[in-house]
Amino acid sequence: MEEEKSLAVVNGEGLALTTEQFEQQLQVETERRELMEKYIKGNLKKGIDYDTIPGTKKPTLLKPGAERICNLLKLRMVFRADKDTWNMLSAEKKKVGTFCYICELITPTGEIAAQGKGLAYSNEKINNVYKDGEIVGSKPWNMNTCMKIAKKRAMVDAALANGFCGLSDRFTQDMEDTSKENQNVAQNGRQGGSDGGGASPKQVNYAKSIVKNKKLDLETVLNAAKIVNLNTISKKQASMLIDGLNSGKFDSCVPGATVDTEDEEDIDLNEDPFEKEEG
Repeated sequence: MEEEKSLAVVNGEGLALTTEQFEQQLQVETERRELMEKYIKGNLKKGIDYDTIPGTKKPTLLKPGAERICNLLKLRMVFRADKDTWNMLSAEKKKVGTFCYICELITPTGEIAAQGKGLAYSNEKINNVYKDGEIVGSKPWNMNTCMKIAKKRAMVDAALANGFCGLSDRFTQDMEDTSKENQNVAQNGRQGGSDGGGASPKQVNYAKSIVKNKKLDLETVLNAAKIVNLNTISKKQASMLIDGLNSGKFDSCVPGATVDTEDEEDIDLNEDPFEKEEG
Protein backbone atom coordinates (compact mmCIF):
# COMPACT_ATOMS: atom_id res chain seq x y z
CA MET A 1 0.00 0.00 0.00
CA GLU A 2 1.30 3.37 -0.96
CA GLU A 3 2.23 5.49 2.07
CA GLU A 4 -0.04 8.45 2.71
CA LYS A 5 1.58 11.75 1.89
CA SER A 6 2.15 14.32 4.66
CA LEU A 7 1.32 17.95 4.23
CA ALA A 8 3.75 20.67 5.25
CA VAL A 9 1.52 21.29 8.25
CA VAL A 10 2.16 20.53 11.91
CA ASN A 11 -0.24 20.16 14.78
CA GLY A 12 0.11 21.62 18.26
CA GLU A 13 2.68 18.96 19.19
CA GLY A 14 4.91 19.71 16.22
CA LEU A 15 4.01 16.52 14.36
CA ALA A 16 3.43 16.40 10.62
CA LEU A 17 -0.18 15.79 9.57
CA THR A 18 -1.32 13.58 6.73
CA THR A 19 -3.89 14.92 4.30
CA GLU A 20 -6.63 12.88 5.98
CA GLN A 21 -5.60 14.03 9.46
CA PHE A 22 -5.51 17.63 8.34
CA GLU A 23 -9.01 17.34 6.83
CA GLN A 24 -10.28 15.87 10.11
CA GLN A 25 -8.66 18.65 12.10
CA LEU A 26 -10.21 21.30 9.87
CA GLN A 27 -13.63 19.72 10.37
CA VAL A 28 -13.19 19.61 14.15
CA GLU A 29 -12.00 23.23 14.20
CA THR A 30 -14.95 24.36 12.08
CA GLU A 31 -17.47 22.54 14.27
CA ARG A 32 -15.81 23.89 17.43
CA ARG A 33 -16.05 27.48 16.24
CA GLU A 34 -19.66 27.02 15.11
CA LEU A 35 -20.57 25.70 18.56
CA MET A 36 -18.78 28.58 20.27
CA GLU A 37 -20.54 31.08 18.01
CA LYS A 38 -23.87 29.48 18.92
CA TYR A 39 -23.01 29.66 22.62
CA ILE A 40 -21.99 33.33 22.36
CA LYS A 41 -25.20 34.31 20.57
CA GLY A 42 -27.36 32.39 23.01
CA ASN A 43 -25.67 33.19 26.31
CA LEU A 44 -23.44 36.27 26.20
CA LYS A 45 -25.35 39.50 26.74
CA LYS A 46 -24.47 42.82 25.18
CA GLY A 47 -23.68 45.45 27.78
CA ILE A 48 -22.74 42.80 30.35
CA ASP A 49 -20.46 40.21 28.74
CA TYR A 50 -19.41 42.34 25.78
CA ASP A 51 -20.16 45.75 24.37
CA THR A 52 -19.73 47.78 21.21
CA ILE A 53 -17.68 50.95 21.50
CA PRO A 54 -18.40 53.63 18.84
CA GLY A 55 -15.57 53.87 16.33
CA THR A 56 -14.32 50.28 16.82
CA LYS A 57 -14.71 47.44 14.34
CA LYS A 58 -15.14 44.58 16.82
CA PRO A 59 -17.17 44.25 20.01
CA THR A 60 -15.15 44.49 23.21
CA LEU A 61 -15.01 41.40 25.42
CA LEU A 62 -15.72 42.40 29.01
CA LYS A 63 -14.66 40.71 32.26
CA PRO A 64 -17.95 38.82 32.85
CA GLY A 65 -17.84 37.46 29.30
CA ALA A 66 -14.24 36.29 29.66
CA GLU A 67 -15.16 34.58 32.94
CA ARG A 68 -18.11 32.82 31.28
CA ILE A 69 -15.87 31.47 28.51
CA CYS A 70 -13.23 30.29 30.99
CA ASN A 71 -15.86 28.54 33.11
CA LEU A 72 -17.35 26.92 30.02
CA LEU A 73 -13.97 25.49 29.03
CA LYS A 74 -13.17 24.59 32.68
CA LEU A 75 -10.09 26.80 32.67
CA ARG A 76 -8.71 27.97 36.01
CA MET A 77 -7.21 31.47 36.18
CA VAL A 78 -3.85 31.91 37.90
CA PHE A 79 -2.29 35.37 38.27
CA ARG A 80 1.34 36.24 38.87
CA ALA A 81 3.47 39.35 38.73
CA ASP A 82 4.81 40.27 35.29
CA LYS A 83 8.28 41.26 36.40
CA ASP A 84 9.70 41.39 32.87
CA THR A 85 7.26 44.16 31.97
CA TRP A 86 7.79 45.86 35.34
CA ASN A 87 11.55 45.96 34.81
CA MET A 88 11.09 47.63 31.44
CA LEU A 89 8.98 50.47 32.86
CA SER A 90 10.43 53.92 33.33
CA ALA A 91 11.04 55.21 36.84
CA GLU A 92 8.22 57.73 36.29
CA LYS A 93 5.68 55.00 35.49
CA LYS A 94 6.75 53.01 38.56
CA LYS A 95 6.44 56.08 40.75
CA VAL A 96 2.82 56.89 39.85
CA GLY A 97 1.74 53.38 40.81
CA THR A 98 1.79 50.70 38.12
CA PHE A 99 0.66 47.08 38.24
CA CYS A 100 1.68 44.40 35.72
CA TYR A 101 0.17 40.91 35.79
CA ILE A 102 0.22 37.68 33.83
CA CYS A 103 -2.89 35.52 33.76
CA GLU A 104 -2.48 31.84 32.92
CA LEU A 105 -5.47 29.70 31.99
CA ILE A 106 -4.94 26.21 33.41
CA THR A 107 -6.73 23.11 32.13
CA PRO A 108 -8.14 20.44 34.50
CA THR A 109 -5.01 18.37 33.75
CA GLY A 110 -2.70 21.19 34.81
CA GLU A 111 -1.56 22.38 31.38
CA ILE A 112 -1.35 26.07 30.43
CA ALA A 113 -3.97 26.63 27.72
CA ALA A 114 -3.24 30.33 27.22
CA GLN A 115 -1.49 33.29 28.76
CA GLY A 116 -2.31 36.99 28.80
CA LYS A 117 -0.74 40.16 30.11
CA GLY A 118 -2.29 43.24 31.68
CA LEU A 119 -0.91 46.58 32.86
CA ALA A 120 -2.54 49.56 34.54
CA TYR A 121 -1.20 52.70 36.18
CA SER A 122 -3.08 54.95 38.54
CA ASN A 123 -3.09 58.18 36.56
CA GLU A 124 -4.17 56.75 33.20
CA LYS A 125 -7.85 57.43 33.93
CA ILE A 126 -9.67 59.92 36.08
CA ASN A 127 -12.82 59.00 38.00
CA ASN A 128 -15.57 61.60 38.25
CA VAL A 129 -16.66 62.88 41.64
CA TYR A 130 -20.41 63.60 41.90
CA LYS A 131 -22.59 65.83 44.04
CA ASP A 132 -26.36 66.08 43.59
CA GLY A 133 -26.09 64.22 40.30
CA GLU A 134 -23.49 66.53 38.74
CA ILE A 135 -19.72 66.25 38.30
CA VAL A 136 -17.91 68.47 40.79
CA GLY A 137 -14.38 67.14 40.44
CA SER A 138 -12.19 64.18 39.58
CA LYS A 139 -9.56 61.91 41.08
CA PRO A 140 -7.15 59.26 39.73
CA TRP A 141 -7.57 55.54 40.26
CA ASN A 142 -6.59 54.32 43.71
CA MET A 143 -4.15 51.42 44.01
CA ASN A 144 -6.80 48.78 44.67
CA THR A 145 -8.76 49.72 41.54
CA CYS A 146 -5.55 49.93 39.52
CA MET A 147 -4.53 46.42 40.58
CA LYS A 148 -7.94 44.96 39.70
CA ILE A 149 -7.93 46.65 36.28
CA ALA A 150 -4.48 45.18 35.50
CA LYS A 151 -5.69 41.68 36.46
CA LYS A 152 -8.87 42.11 34.43
CA ARG A 153 -6.89 43.11 31.35
CA ALA A 154 -4.60 40.11 31.76
CA MET A 155 -7.59 37.77 32.09
CA VAL A 156 -9.36 39.11 28.99
CA ASP A 157 -6.08 38.98 27.05
CA ALA A 158 -5.64 35.33 28.04
CA ALA A 159 -9.22 34.46 27.05
CA LEU A 160 -8.69 36.01 23.62
CA ALA A 161 -5.29 34.33 23.27
CA ASN A 162 -6.83 30.89 23.79
CA GLY A 163 -6.94 29.58 20.23
CA PHE A 164 -9.37 26.78 21.13
CA CYS A 165 -12.46 28.78 20.20
CA GLY A 166 -11.18 31.71 18.11
CA LEU A 167 -12.53 34.51 20.32
CA SER A 168 -10.03 36.98 18.88
CA ASP A 169 -11.80 36.73 15.52
CA ARG A 170 -14.95 38.14 17.10
CA PHE A 171 -13.82 40.34 19.99
CA THR A 172 -11.19 42.87 20.92
CA GLN A 173 -10.23 44.02 24.42
CA ASP A 174 -9.66 47.03 26.69
CA MET A 175 -11.53 49.48 24.47
CA GLU A 176 -13.96 50.03 27.32
CA ASP A 177 -11.13 51.38 29.46
CA THR A 178 -9.91 53.88 26.89
CA SER A 179 -13.21 54.89 25.34
CA LYS A 180 -15.97 54.35 27.90
CA GLU A 181 -15.58 57.76 29.51
CA ASN A 182 -15.87 59.59 26.18
CA GLN A 183 -18.69 57.25 25.16
CA ASN A 184 -20.66 58.03 28.32
CA VAL A 185 -20.13 61.75 27.90
CA ALA A 186 -21.41 61.54 24.34
CA GLN A 187 -24.39 59.39 25.31
CA ASN A 188 -25.33 61.36 28.41
CA GLY A 189 -24.95 64.68 26.64
CA ARG A 190 -27.33 63.75 23.83
CA GLN A 191 -30.58 65.62 23.80
CA GLY A 192 -32.16 64.01 20.75
CA GLY A 193 -31.70 61.17 18.29
CA SER A 194 -32.86 57.60 18.77
CA ASP A 195 -33.07 57.94 22.57
CA GLY A 196 -36.09 60.20 22.21
CA GLY A 197 -34.60 63.48 23.42
CA GLY A 198 -33.52 64.64 26.84
CA ALA A 199 -35.12 63.39 30.03
CA SER A 200 -37.90 65.56 31.43
CA PRO A 201 -37.50 67.30 34.81
CA LYS A 202 -40.31 65.04 36.03
CA GLN A 203 -38.28 61.92 35.20
CA VAL A 204 -35.15 63.30 36.86
CA ASN A 205 -37.05 64.34 40.00
CA TYR A 206 -38.83 61.00 40.15
CA ALA A 207 -35.51 59.14 39.99
CA LYS A 208 -34.14 61.35 42.76
CA SER A 209 -37.22 60.73 44.89
CA ILE A 210 -36.81 56.94 44.59
CA VAL A 211 -33.18 57.27 45.64
CA LYS A 212 -34.24 59.39 48.61
CA ASN A 213 -37.10 57.12 49.67
CA LYS A 214 -34.90 54.03 49.49
CA LYS A 215 -32.16 55.87 51.39
CA LEU A 216 -29.63 55.21 48.63
CA ASP A 217 -26.54 57.23 47.79
CA LEU A 218 -27.14 59.13 44.54
CA GLU A 219 -23.48 59.33 43.53
CA THR A 220 -23.03 55.58 44.01
CA VAL A 221 -26.17 54.88 41.98
CA LEU A 222 -24.92 57.06 39.12
CA ASN A 223 -21.54 55.34 39.13
CA ALA A 224 -23.21 51.92 39.07
CA ALA A 225 -25.47 53.04 36.20
CA LYS A 226 -22.52 54.59 34.34
CA ILE A 227 -24.25 57.95 34.19
CA VAL A 228 -22.02 61.00 33.98
CA ASN A 229 -24.63 63.70 34.57
CA LEU A 230 -28.17 63.00 35.72
CA ASN A 231 -29.44 66.32 34.38
CA THR A 232 -28.39 65.62 30.77
CA ILE A 233 -29.41 62.00 30.28
CA SER A 234 -31.87 60.97 27.58
CA LYS A 235 -35.47 59.88 28.13
CA LYS A 236 -34.50 56.28 27.41
CA GLN A 237 -31.67 56.38 29.93
CA ALA A 238 -33.95 57.95 32.53
CA SER A 239 -36.55 55.21 31.99
CA MET A 240 -33.89 52.51 32.34
CA LEU A 241 -32.59 54.15 35.53
CA ILE A 242 -36.09 54.39 37.02
CA ASP A 243 -36.82 50.76 36.09
CA GLY A 244 -33.58 49.70 37.73
CA LEU A 245 -34.35 51.66 40.88
CA ASN A 246 -37.86 50.22 41.11
CA SER A 247 -36.68 46.65 40.47
CA GLY A 248 -34.07 46.83 43.23
CA LYS A 249 -31.07 46.71 40.91
CA PHE A 250 -29.37 49.53 42.81
CA ASP A 251 -30.50 48.64 46.32
CA SER A 252 -26.90 47.94 47.33
CA CYS A 253 -25.92 51.56 46.55
CA VAL A 254 -26.37 52.75 50.11
CA PRO A 255 -24.26 55.50 51.72
CA GLY A 256 -20.76 54.23 52.18
CA ALA A 257 -21.04 51.59 49.46
CA THR A 258 -18.61 51.61 46.56
CA VAL A 259 -18.63 50.60 42.91
CA ASP A 260 -15.73 48.39 41.85
CA THR A 261 -13.88 48.97 45.12
CA GLU A 262 -13.20 52.66 45.22
CA ASP A 263 -11.77 52.47 48.78
CA GLU A 264 -8.69 54.60 49.19
CA GLU A 265 -5.49 52.96 50.42
CA ASP A 266 -2.34 54.46 51.82
CA ILE A 267 0.34 52.93 49.63
CA ASP A 268 3.88 54.12 49.08
CA LEU A 269 4.08 54.78 45.33
CA ASN A 270 7.87 54.44 45.46
CA GLU A 271 7.54 50.87 46.81
CA ASP A 272 7.78 47.86 44.49
CA PRO A 273 4.14 46.58 44.42
CA PHE A 274 5.35 43.03 43.82
CA GLU A 275 7.65 42.72 46.83
CA LYS A 276 4.80 41.86 49.21
CA GLU A 277 3.51 39.09 46.95
CA GLU A 278 6.67 37.02 47.33
CA GLY A 279 6.24 36.68 51.10
